[in-house]
Amino acid sequence: MIDTVILTMQLDKTLVTDPDKFTPSLRWLKESDRGFGARLFTKYTQNINQKYGYYPRLTVTPRWKGYLEIPLKIEFSVPKLLYGNNLDEVSEDDFERVIEVLQSKLKEMGIRVFPEQLRNALVSAVHYSKNIPLSHFVTASWVISVLSKLDVTKRLELNHRHFKNQGHALYFDCGSYQIVIYDKLKDIGKSKRHAVDKEPTSEQLGLFDFIKKNKIPAEILRIEIRLVQKGKLNSLFTQFGYPANPTFKQIFNSEIARKVLHFYWDFIANEKSLFLLKATDQDTLKQVIEFQRLNKRKLSTIETLGIAQIIEYSKTNGLRTLRESLSSFYSDRNWFRQQKYFDLIEKITADKKPYDFVTDIENTLNTLKPYRIENDLIKGEES
Repeated sequence: MIDTVILTMQLDKTLVTDPDKFTPSLRWLKESDRGFGARLFTKYTQNINQKYGYYPRLTVTPRWKGYLEIPLKIEFSVPKLLYGNNLDEVSEDDFERVIEVLQSKLKEMGIRVFPEQLRNALVSAVHYSKNIPLSHFVTASWVISVLSKLDVTKRLELNHRHFKNQGHALYFDCGSYQIVIYDKLKDIGKSKRHAVDKEPTSEQLGLFDFIKKNKIPAEILRIEIRLVQKGKLNSLFTQFGYPANPTFKQIFNSEIARKVLHFYWDFIANEKSLFLLKATDQDTLKQVIEFQRLNKRKLSTIETLGIAQIIEYSKTNGLRTLRESLSSFYSDRNWFRQQKYFDLIEKITADKKPYDFVTDIENTLNTLKPYRIENDLIKGEES
């Protein structure tokens, strides 16, 4: 449902019991009579090595706005906070336990806050996520290769850095948010430099070693919607009918998570791309001709050949590549003039069954049942 979150509160609303735990020390806060000087432009952090367990990352950034404002940012992965890994997922019912554990961790880090302050802390960024167990012996890498061919708007940068590295991750990025789709289990085994998850815990690595050693038959596709800018978070919430500037308690909501994940899945699996998510006939030309015969319509020879080629080329290279190739020779407007042919392709492939992974994704997003790695471990032991 939810993974990473960044909470923001004012430091003067908390009790700093050990300022020396920060780098550099926050002890100057108790010596304000000496003036602020360059300390207003200094970032104060606390990031505990994970060999001591999982803790939030704390950042203090003082600034002068006619008065001294000292915001404290608390960044953490919710499932890692509870379970030590983010293969296991949390549910809405876990919220009070999250508050309890977070308050305890902050106390160890020299910050004392009341539970109500954490519940009502403003959210700067949030990553909604879902692990999708894949069925029918489908691999996450193959699913990612299919999804990389969809016609996602050019406003989003398609990042192949990880996709080329054994095909295990795919990024769509526009700055204010990211859509990240990757092979969760393969990602755990990557080095920090190449992994999507830059902070794998020791518990998470232990699970990966156990799965690899015992050859557990698990394939997990991970979808993350990273709302990394407050403006995007607010616009999306108001679009869904929720108040802007949400608190931690307000974002920790399964219905909101479902809406966000569905919204962006529908965004990338748009109508123009639907035929790429279906198993089409091997003889594409024959399929196009048969459609005309059954529906008593007749296209020109060039149109028939062109539609067959669009389907075949897109299946092999992707719609984005097709669009870029045509736009380099014709104008970009010419691409949009071909919409009638994509409408026709949708009709030609309408009776084709979607790939099984499409059903896996849509069913999982509909139910939003928390994934538990132990379920796959039990399946592996039984087999």
